[in-house]
Amino acid sequence: MAGNRRSMMLCESAEGVHEKVIVLIKEEKRGRILDAPSGAGYLSNELKSIGFNPVCIDLDVEKFEFPDIEHTQADLNRDLPYEDGIFDYAVCVEGIEHIEDHFHLIREFKRVLKKGGKLIITTPNILNMFSRLRYLLIGYYAFSGGYYAKTHINLISFTKMISILDKEGLRIEKVTYNRNIACAKGVIAGAILWLLTPFIYAATFLKVKNSAIRQYLLSKELLFGECLIVKAVKS
Repeated sequence: MAGNRRSMMLCESAEGVHEKVIVLIKEEKRGRILDAPSGAGYLSNELKSIGFNPVCIDLDVEKFEFPDIEHTQADLNRDLPYEDGIFDYAVCVEGIEHIEDHFHLIREFKRVLKKGGKLIITTPNILNMFSRLRYLLIGYYAFSGGYYAKTHINLISFTKMISILDKEGLRIEKVTYNRNIACAKGVIAGAILWLLTPFIYAATFLKVKNSAIRQYLLSKELLFGECLIVKAVKS
């Protein structure tokens, strides 16, 4: 049964996302954590098992499977149903790309976090090398066509997310990814990147003021990560 639960948990997000979130949270002092959107609650159940106090919200609470964990129905397009500064942490696993207003959601996470509280956001990485090439060839990023077009109503790029976090006073602490998707294609992508690097530096690095964007623009996380995982702290 435990094995089945584990497999089901992984099905709620891309491979390796939950595991990376757990790694980032495990190193923190135990406290109250908002899981939004929570889905069936598998991530929160894992967090509870390692000593955190999870609180879950999701638009569809009928699929929630852990009645011993506090859970509430809520629309993340609206204000979060909580008072200011009551959470130590907040996690948003593959949810922000389903939300109409990225600024509002991040602003709400900041509002409900305590000073020094930490926010972890994961989202499909539409700026990896293969997604960029796909956009160049057919005008669509990865995760933006077919089935994804129906569910991912508002994909967010790394540069936009970092800009919003910076504007809202959330300082970047860590950027990572769930898994490297380069494989054999990495040779071709690496060659293309090598050829384009002088132009990238000239066109962007000299003009970009945000240090986090400059730091990660050509990083393996951004170029070859399937899903981005960003950890920020409320200053």
